Amino acid sequence: MKFLRSFLSATVILLLSSGSLCAATPEELAGQFFTKLKAGDYKGVCELFHPSAVKDVGSLVDLIIEDEDEAGAMLGQFFGENATVESVKKMSAMEKFKGFMGTALSMMGDVKWKSFKVLGTVKEGDEIRHVVVRMAIKMEDIEFEGVDVASMKKKGDSWGLLMKAEMSAMVEGIRKGLEKKKAEAE
Repeated sequence: MKFLRSFLSATVILLLSSGSLCAATPEELAGQFFTKLKAGDYKGVCELFHPSAVKDVGSLVDLIIEDEDEAGAMLGQFFGENATVESVKKMSAMEKFKGFMGTALSMMGDVKWKSFKVLGTVKEGDEIRHVVVRMAIKMEDIEFEGVDVASMKKKGDSWGLLMKAEMSAMVEGIRKGLEKKKAEAE
């Protein structure tokens, strides 16, 4: 359960600062992201991610549900009251991603997306773009504004959001912790 709580808390914070992006241009994707967040379409936000991010979270979900302590807390909350370990294992990576990330985002509470502005784009080769954004958000009684960078990768004729380095490191840390716990139990 400790892994799940840590992952959820960091996921929400890092995803809020990611500025998700999947359209003809990275800047168009930034607009789609903000529109979906503002509307509370958290499952739609998940569809904006690059397949590599979806796959990473999907495989992490598989590891979490193999752990009896973690699975019990996660299944009903993220995948519905009738979810079983077997039914979740059969889901596509995107279904797992939407269940996990969509639920995490929806648990943020009273969030108001006040403004979102693309400040510029940095090209890194032909396949990667970094979009600099300014966001203003109100959570409960706290308002904050900041600048962040959202990285994305080409996928066919469109773009998909990549996980931030911090998020990727956290996913890998949780994965290693669960694998170590599993190995120690055997």
